[in-house]
Amino acid sequence: VLTVDQNLQMLLGDALKEAAEQSHARASAGILLDVLTGEILAVEHFPFFHPQDLNSYPENLPFNPMPLSYVYEPGSTFKPITMAIALSLNKVDPMEKMACHGPRQVGDTFVKEFRDYHGVVSWEDILIVSCNVGASIIGERIGEEEWKTWLRNFGFSSFALQEYTDSFFAPVVKNILFEDRITLPSQYTDVDRSRFGFGQGISVTLLRLAKAYTVFAWRGEMIHPCIVKEIHNSEGRVLWKCRPKKTRVLTNPSVADSILQALRKVVTSPRGTGRRADIPGYVIAGKTGTAQIYEPHSGSYSHQRLVVSFMGFLDFLSEEREFLPRFRYILGMYLVEPEFSPELSGGVYVAPVFQKFARELFWYSTIPPDEEVRPDGENFEATH
Repeated sequence: VLTVDQNLQMLLGDALKEAAEQSHARASAGILLDVLTGEILAVEHFPFFHPQDLNSYPENLPFNPMPLSYVYEPGSTFKPITMAIALSLNKVDPMEKMACHGPRQVGDTFVKEFRDYHGVVSWEDILIVSCNVGASIIGERIGEEEWKTWLRNFGFSSFALQEYTDSFFAPVVKNILFEDRITLPSQYTDVDRSRFGFGQGISVTLLRLAKAYTVFAWRGEMIHPCIVKEIHNSEGRVLWKCRPKKTRVLTNPSVADSILQALRKVVTSPRGTGRRADIPGYVIAGKTGTAQIYEPHSGSYSHQRLVVSFMGFLDFLSEEREFLPRFRYILGMYLVEPEFSPELSGGVYVAPVFQKFARELFWYSTIPPDEEVRPDGENFEATH
């Protein structure tokens, strides 16, 4: 018995199909995770794969569900993780201001903004306006061994399905979930560390990134995703059942609270890159991503071949109930190589798709809007 809800799966597939066709993208993918239980409620990609129609399926795309198997550079959706590491290690002063007036040289390379430079920014501004230069400064401050340790803590150096290791059915479950392993460099240069800061030079799957984002919802704890809910015998007796499992990643819960507060402003601030994901009456937080695709034949990143994405939180839960996470759902989406335009970005192309599916999710889950939710995000901030 899978955790997937067939109705939400259908709605997500329709949303991804429409988004890919409208943007002329090579592919699109999305995943919906229940933060309370770790259950994967929907996981889909477009174009849909059918084994009897192999000729029409794009080259170099996995046959398996892309959110579980397609490896890509996350771009700016990785910045919240960078900031969480930096705040935990005291690598950035909460009151510190950094300059973003032009390209920043690191070694023999330059870190640039995708479009405009942002002037003077705080660590929170780096998330709100998605500042690459500021994120590269923070990323470079994190040492090589610190990066290795924290990437492992967030689940990026290996993906161990710990909830299944003691189960007789572990091989079955692993085959369904696809155990992905991503090799990281053995040594991190200054350039590597600065690029990690804004999600370049490190590869993820959408599932892996959604799992890392649960750390912010659970105030420092990571919940392990599950796609197999139960295993029954022929008589219907339950032989195995998935039980939620969490791992502590951030020792200071206030760090996770601060990151979520900034991600709320990404959606509510006039300067926020995720404004198009907001829905009046609901508390939504998230991060946009616009990542260049590396081209091995030229040894450089493409300026027109991009993966644009949005990773967000839905359905804010009452903070008075401390045993619950801050949000109920995590929804991640991306478009692979949409047709290039001067406005191409995660905030312009993917955030509206996120918003549309979020509306359908709220309707399907009978979650009504709250008239007391303020559009400036003050409701969320007041609880912290």
